[in-house]
Amino acid sequence: MDGGDEMIKLNLGSGSVYKDGYINIDLYADNVDLKHDIRKPLPYKDNSVDEIYASHLIEHFTRKEWEEVRKDWYRVLKPNGLLHIKCPDLEQICKSFINDKDIRYDNPRTGISLIMMIYGGQEAFGKGQIHKNGFTLDKLGSDLELTGFQIETKEAKNDIYELEVKCRKPQ
Repeated sequence: MDGGDEMIKLNLGSGSVYKDGYINIDLYADNVDLKHDIRKPLPYKDNSVDEIYASHLIEHFTRKEWEEVRKDWYRVLKPNGLLHIKCPDLEQICKSFINDKDIRYDNPRTGISLIMMIYGGQEAFGKGQIHKNGFTLDKLGSDLELTGFQIETKEAKNDIYELEVKCRKPQ
């Protein structure tokens, strides 16, 4: 796929969250622009993508798949291209699992229990919903830097057990 001069922004592992202005890519969801197994190389030329958004996707990869996937994302991003990742915060989830027994297996406030954040929704939410990996802010940042990305911002959102990192491929 080649976008010519138009800006190419990818929403990887989009699931049911369709983002306008992005090419929404998922293997299992129906409301997508492209069905694709993100563990395989993306169908884009080197240095052709302006932005990659991946929300609650990377925890679904094994450690080896995560290594290969982030190298591929680096490959397709243009110099100065943005990578924006959100994923569960394993450290905060584990602390809460130990300290807050009331939401270990059932969280009436969010509907998502801590155990579900660790292991995923399994098949309750459809195919591909098993978590195979976990991240802390330091580990996620170091993985991305090891691949060559330059971190712009990284944040742990403790109230929602989420990590958010924005980084760029260097010029």
